[in-house]
Amino acid sequence: MRLNDKLKGENFTYIVEFPQLRKRKDGKTEDHTFNELIEKVLTINGFIDYISITESPSPNTFSNPIQTAKLAQYGSKKHPLPHLTIRDNTKSNMPILMEELDGVDNVLIVQGDGYKPSENHFKYSSELINAIKKHNKTISVGAAGNPWNLNKQDEIYTLKKKVDAGADFLITQPIFSVNQYNNYRDFLYTNGIEIPIIAGILPIKNEKAVNFVDNNIKEISIPDDVRDYASSQNSEFYARNHINTLISGLKKTDAKAVDIFSAGDAKFVRSLFDSSNEYKQTG
Repeated sequence: MRLNDKLKGENFTYIVEFPQLRKRKDGKTEDHTFNELIEKVLTINGFIDYISITESPSPNTFSNPIQTAKLAQYGSKKHPLPHLTIRDNTKSNMPILMEELDGVDNVLIVQGDGYKPSENHFKYSSELINAIKKHNKTISVGAAGNPWNLNKQDEIYTLKKKVDAGADFLITQPIFSVNQYNNYRDFLYTNGIEIPIIAGILPIKNEKAVNFVDNNIKEISIPDDVRDYASSQNSEFYARNHINTLISGLKKTDAKAVDIFSAGDAKFVRSLFDSSNEYKQTG
């Protein structure tokens, strides 16, 4: 089902991201890795609507996000949302890409970490969005939004190019409060960006997660209260409470969906769903 159509309905939508599959160091086969992914998805299958698969620049990955998303869909019967980067998709490989996307209703287009455009590559995400829409007008295409971008003029300029190219919805970089979502939404609406905005949610379960964000996503500033609970003995308990409160608050706004960045930890996501009556099984 197209995500932008789903967002028109009354029910709140849950998306959970899983990382692209990596080659094993323990000698186990690729089939074993696929089966582990399916097991993780099935752990939370009754609560989620879409499975999102990220794209990694690591040479230690196998099975691109489209292939992995299709496999996850086959094993779970949930809608796939593969990520595509302009780093890894070129103008000349569009026919191959569109063939791979056959049967996929949704994609998320992002730039890709460490991207430097070169000959035959797309320079901007909006160019890949436009190319996909030219080949398939019915596919639902998402784009990334960044509430942390301090250059507000640049944020609006970039997003308008993505929307003009055909973007149907936005997924934000991680947010930590309802106010942050509301402020970003109001900023976009005021400047003519009116496509649905899906709030990205990053569980900060421990100090390791804090260090990862500090070292790898430097534009994001983790709030002091989140840093405090991440260093506590019961950090996962407080992380669940924080996310439950955040999602409950988002449901009281016009938000229609969240995208939970799981980092592959389906056990934590399941504990999140089990910890509150906020979540209803989707069947």
